[in-house]
Amino acid sequence: MKIKRVCIVASSIAFVIIAMIYLLCFSRTKMNILSSAYNEKGLELCNSKNYNEGIKYLDKAIKINPNNSFAYYNKGQALYQMNKNEDAVKCFDQAITISPKDSFIFSSVLTNSYEKMGKTFYDQKKYKESIKYFDVAIKFASNGDYIPYYYEGIDFYQIGNYDKAINSFDKSIQRNPKVDNLYAGKGLALQKEYKFDEALTCMDKGLELNSKNYVLYTDKGLVLHNMGKYDEALKCFDKAIELNPSDYIAYFNKGRTLKSNSKSDEAKIAFEQAIKINPDFTNAKIELERMSK
Repeated sequence: MKIKRVCIVASSIAFVIIAMIYLLCFSRTKMNILSSAYNEKGLELCNSKNYNEGIKYLDKAIKINPNNSFAYYNKGQALYQMNKNEDAVKCFDQAITISPKDSFIFSSVLTNSYEKMGKTFYDQKKYKESIKYFDVAIKFASNGDYIPYYYEGIDFYQIGNYDKAINSFDKSIQRNPKVDNLYAGKGLALQKEYKFDEALTCMDKGLELNSKNYVLYTDKGLVLHNMGKYDEALKCFDKAIELNPSDYIAYFNKGRTLKSNSKSDEAKIAFEQAIKINPDFTNAKIELERMSK
């Protein structure tokens, strides 16, 4: 009889444990279903551009199920549409942490969000921070998306890391060799490394793609100036000004080249024109002050 009682007690305990596990699983399933329902409602509202209300439902979905990666993703999308890029990125990061295997589903919006954050830091001249975001954008970018590599190249250029800048520009060109401005970026980085002939080849390649690109003429003129080819440089600056009379950078560089070529009066006129176009252009003011001493 004792053995029977022990068996009965053991059987009862096992039943209770199984029942508890079942109830727990059922409860979790029920909560997951509820979380999914809130997620769907939130998504519906967001698709109707009712982002604030949509986010409320998505937050409920996350509260019920903190592992609902799609709720985090949808919230990130809503924040992205509201131009709250930093908050959006945090949501996307959480979505990827929860479910790395689903990151490919989010790739397009992830790329755009990290690119936006990178550009935000670039505009603030926080180039190292900008590079971090473009590095992440590159991971999710499609094969034809050259933008994160291009901006990363500009960031490296700004902090004086010209080798890495050239490498980034090369990768952007590999992704889309028909974008003229990519060659301008690479060319400027090459001339900083005193690789003037390679720099000119880059500029010419860009101009083959778009002969109306006044920036490329200005940049090519800068390379020629640094090579001491002042007459050729002036032709490039004049061409840039012809294409865009408001290009104060071309006027400024034209002034520098004229000054280097001992044509002070003409240089002064060029600097004054640069300031007339952009009254806040400090570099031209400094050059004029130096010439007046």
